[in-house]
Amino acid sequence: SFKAYAINAIGTGYTSVATFTTMAATAPEIAVSETGVGNIADGGSFSFGSTTIGTAVTKTFTITNSGSGTLNLSNLAVPSGFSIASNFGSTMVASGGGMTTFQITMTAGAVGTPSGTLSFDNNDADENPFNFTINGSVTCPTITLTPPSLPGGTIGASYSQSVTASPAGTYTYAVTSGALPTGLMLNTSNGTISGTPTATGPFNFRITATLTGSSCTGFNDYSIVVTCPTITLTPPSLPGGTIGASYSQSVTA
Repeated sequence: SFKAYAINAIGTGYTSVATFTTMAATAPEIAVSETGVGNIADGGSFSFGSTTIGTAVTKTFTITNSGSGTLNLSNLAVPSGFSIASNFGSTMVASGGGMTTFQITMTAGAVGTPSGTLSFDNNDADENPFNFTINGSVTCPTITLTPPSLPGGTIGASYSQSVTASPAGTYTYAVTSGALPTGLMLNTSNGTISGTPTATGPFNFRITATLTGSSCTGFNDYSIVVTCPTITLTPPSLPGGTIGASYSQSVTA
């Protein structure tokens, strides 16, 4: 506190006028943290780790205000490959240890290494805007095809067998080497091999499944053996004949 005085015109006396009390300035002090790594520095970085395409990763960040003034927050922004799952729980964080959270998702919509700056505005004088780099890695899953082998077929007999890719997703299918048995076709949208074989032999080929919207593939090598049907003739025996008598008997396969 301090006092103010008034001095007369000739400087020989003064009178106390008032007493003033000063108050300490108030200022917020921001800190950002994530459970797995602790505090994240302004201008620092944070990794979402690695995931496979289609499997999003969400992280929760905590903002703490250890200062003496209210912390104001606004304009949360994230780079491509990420989205705001949950904005600030509160845009005004109380002084003396007040907290709020926000959530960011690495969307994992495409294979790659998304990276960029997360930022938001605040009223901490020396950390506004608060920003740090976020990054991660999105990879292909291991794609497997089932069944591991296909049954044989028979000339002239209808054939139908499905090949399915996993993990779950939307796939397209293609024969990428070799050839299907003559008379069979592959449905590229659902992996069904169907038709009626018209030639014998072992037919060796590779089916490749591609995860829609990506470059992720998996394959399996197959062989379908097409054989002749079992041909039987009837009747199993023929009647006898007589010299000079007309004879007629049919044999049917």
